Amino acid sequence: MDGINQRVSVNVYNLAGQHVTTLINNESQVGQFYVKWDGSDKFGKMLPSGICLLYTSPSQRDRTRARM
Repeated sequence: MDGINQRVSVNVYNLAGQHVTTLINNESQVGQFYVKWDGSDKFGKMLPSGICLLYTSPSQRDRTRARM
């Protein structure tokens, strides 16, 4: 699928539904992506340990997944 582009975004939310940070939000070629998150919020402050929700798009279906 060389040359096909799509908008890719990965957002992190806490269990209260509040946006914590955006890990990716850009136009990229279709394919696999690897994301490393250091556990900080959008202001650079480290978050306490716990559960967060990752919302990814696009895909055949947008997805939300819980992560610890």
